[in-house]
Amino acid sequence: MPEQNRLLICNTDGSQVDSIPVQDKPWNVTAVNNSTVAVTLLCRTIIRQERWYRQYRLTVILRLHGSGDRIFYSSYNNNLYWYSYTDNRHHTLTLPSPPRSMTTLQDNSLYVRWKSSKSIKGKKSEYVLKSNTPKPSLPILTAGNLPLIYINMSSVRLLIPKVQSSNKQEADSSLSGPDLLDQDILMACFQSMSVVPQADNPLPRHPTDKELYHRALHANLTHQPGSAIENRQYQIDVKGISMSTGSWEDFVDRVKHDGRLVNQPAVQIPALEWNTADKHFRKPKEDIELLPLVTGVDVKIVAAPAIVYQTPGVTDCSISKVCILSMI
Repeated sequence: MPEQNRLLICNTDGSQVDSIPVQDKPWNVTAVNNSTVAVTLLCRTIIRQERWYRQYRLTVILRLHGSGDRIFYSSYNNNLYWYSYTDNRHHTLTLPSPPRSMTTLQDNSLYVRWKSSKSIKGKKSEYVLKSNTPKPSLPILTAGNLPLIYINMSSVRLLIPKVQSSNKQEADSSLSGPDLLDQDILMACFQSMSVVPQADNPLPRHPTDKELYHRALHANLTHQPGSAIENRQYQIDVKGISMSTGSWEDFVDRVKHDGRLVNQPAVQIPALEWNTADKHFRKPKEDIELLPLVTGVDVKIVAAPAIVYQTPGVTDCSISKVCILSMI
């Protein structure tokens, strides 16, 4: 609104939210992040940060560039200026000639090119200003990089034998020592397991970027698979969990015993078949002795991965965390 010396704030659909008074007619607006914009006026430039409503008067500028938490600008001289709202300070860097262009790299560094001059020999016409701002720590597993998982299994049994020590001395001492129970294998069983990407009772979200999350919620984007801000939650149901320990030798003997019965050749002489089978029936079939640890346990887990958002067409430094991980 140049005629009123005010800056109009609108939503993405064009509806007006608020207006901010400025000290002169607005000429150009550069977005720095979600809470900071740089406004170029006809005779000067101010930086308005919406959260605290502070203004910082700068100098007359030719170029303006926003990157991360910093605003870079240049004037007619050979200096490159930037303001960082993290430490609330202005910085200056002297270049061989006035800056010509500024570009943000993927590592959040600033690539600056200045006007080349024949009188300056042996000087580079470019400069890379490294960023001292640490990148925000983002979770590895997010709702955007996890697939839609559907798993349905039943009657699963896992046999986990004891790991033998690689040290020969420790192995000999373990064999020579008393082993009353001789339990060297763990057997885990469950009746059924299912994994689905929808939860019956979804967990409540605690967004770190409330404005962005509520905008996606009102636009009905949180329940659309593949959307930029998807509230995907996984539910894992495991029923009939049981765990027990036993002897590995008992399992090996049982497998060998059952294998001999299966591999027994069919005999066509009834009398010989009766006598041969009688020998096997006379030998009692030994059961595997198991020591139960856990029986009849049902587990339900609901996991809500973290949600991150990246502005389309912008480098990786614009990735922000919207919601943190939730699990119960």
